[in-house]
Amino acid sequence: MSNQPILKITDLQQVGIVVRDLDRAMRGLWETFGIGPWNVVINGPERLYDTRYLGKPGRFGYKVAKHQNKLGSGFEIELIEPLGGPSIYTDFLDRYGEGVQHIGRQLAASRDEFNTMVRKLESGGFPCTMSGRNAFCSFAYFDAASVLHTVLEVIWIDPEGKSVPDRVFPD
Repeated sequence: MSNQPILKITDLQQVGIVVRDLDRAMRGLWETFGIGPWNVVINGPERLYDTRYLGKPGRFGYKVAKHQNKLGSGFEIELIEPLGGPSIYTDFLDRYGEGVQHIGRQLAASRDEFNTMVRKLESGGFPCTMSGRNAFCSFAYFDAASVLHTVLEVIWIDPEGKSVPDRVFPD
């Protein structure tokens, strides 16, 4: 047994919740707890590149909403509604219904560090279940249930890219 971790987690700052109806979920959190406003981005298959699902090339899409005002010391709730195609989001909905699907945003400082994280997790026995990239980030999800009891997401945000919301809720 090594005294060195496979990956030292230093920056978890997000919980990802998969929902069937993004608008209903945002409205409920806004009206009940005042969480928001929400930036909504539609990542259809045409906006995603190098997508993989369960180790094979994949084609999926999703709507995602992130609240503009992070909770506490920067904690973020991410709402995800699948838009079609096989994905870990659809798998989760089919198996468990709506709920917390992952924790994440272990941020990589560079694309190389992101790729190193992916290799370390996979070689450490945590398979990458879904990955891809868009114009501003690369993301990968890992089956870490044996240790974390959930999925772990790692991400690299391209400093040259910019995420512009498709809409804001409430408007």
